[in-house]
Amino acid sequence: MPLEALEEEFDAGALFYGFFMEDELVGLVSISQRDEALKINDMAVLPEYQGRGIGGALLNFVKET
Repeated sequence: MPLEALEEEFDAGALFYGFFMEDELVGLVSISQRDEALKINDMAVLPEYQGRGIGGALLNFVKET
């Protein structure tokens, strides 16, 4: 995704949560509130970190927040 698209989401009030390992951003989720619900705009995990439960951890964090 181009950086400009992330900037548009940020300007629209989206919240971003990152997953870091040893000071490196390896996963990211972007959410927005729509009335009573949350909408996941985008989610990504670096390919070399996929399959380690990072995406699930991000989703669980968002659900608990």
